[in-house]
Amino acid sequence: MHLHTTPRGGVRMLQSIKNLFSRAAVNVLGSRVQKILPELRVLKQDIASAMSMRDPLSGLVAFFNAVSSWHDDRKLDLANYGDESPLAKKLSRLSSLISQSGRHEFGMNRTKPGQVVTDDDVWLGNIDGLFTKTISFWRTRKGEPKGLGIRPAYEVVCDQARWFLQNGTLIIDAIDDLERSVANCN
Repeated sequence: MHLHTTPRGGVRMLQSIKNLFSRAAVNVLGSRVQKILPELRVLKQDIASAMSMRDPLSGLVAFFNAVSSWHDDRKLDLANYGDESPLAKKLSRLSSLISQSGRHEFGMNRTKPGQVVTDDDVWLGNIDGLFTKTISFWRTRKGEPKGLGIRPAYEVVCDQARWFLQNGTLIIDAIDDLERSVANCN
């Protein structure tokens, strides 16, 4: 690296140093992500399996079980604070999608960290005039002809589960994108 004595040369030197550190940070982050890629591939398979289940309510429980452990362990908090590299941004996007699909005391998945998700822990409703109840409750209403609306309540919550399961596609796409980025770092 050639040192310049002019102010403009000093700016170029600082930019060169910044680029050097940025490349080094991307390589470190890339190797960190590389280590968890096998687990991310398993997560993709688990999500795809949950999304393909014939019963959307069972699929939603399986989806939450797959995603919640990632939400709990915060395995994706690998980037350094302030890292603005494309790889860090992709990692942050995946982490955000998983967090949005994870546990929340007032959300659909009302479990505590480490807890296995069951039909008694996933809450659906608050749609088409339906109260928010557990999947266990809605399963007991499967044979009822109509809810408050035009369609049976059970069908409404099944559609709600199907709609939420579409988030799995976003997570799978984000994992694929991250995987491509790590391959390009090497």
